[in-house]
Amino acid sequence: MLKSALAALAVAALLGACSSSKDGSAGFQMVQFLESGKDNLPRNRVLTFTFSAAVREGQDFAERLKIQNVQVTSTGSNFARAIGDYLVSGERVVFVPRLPQVTDRSDAGFREFGSYVVFLKAGSDSIVSQSGDVMGSQLELNFETNDTFED
Repeated sequence: MLKSALAALAVAALLGACSSSKDGSAGFQMVQFLESGKDNLPRNRVLTFTFSAAVREGQDFAERLKIQNVQVTSTGSNFARAIGDYLVSGERVVFVPRLPQVTDRSDAGFREFGSYVVFLKAGSDSIVSQSGDVMGSQLELNFETNDTFED
């Protein structure tokens, strides 16, 4: 009896987590970002964000999924945004940082030894699923880069 009651509660919780609404009160959310909290990421590391449902294409991802360097130096921080392209495939959004074109690599998508914060907005300004659902709560995730590039 206790086992069946616990199983019923688990199923109810799972169904509640899978439901969604247009106001973002439940359901649509980011479920994975492997680089969160990592240090020493190469400056050309592709970032993959996985959501709980397919993501609508054509959104302003640079504003809704903002990746910004917040590193403070002796001259302050310019809060430079990462430069690159956002690609959508189903429930995944991939950020591909720009590769450097100049010899000193200063134009790369990520700054060397940068401290980045990924800002995911909530509500009407958030990423929207294909069915029109929005994220109910905002997220801030961190990672840091080094001065290398992966082959």
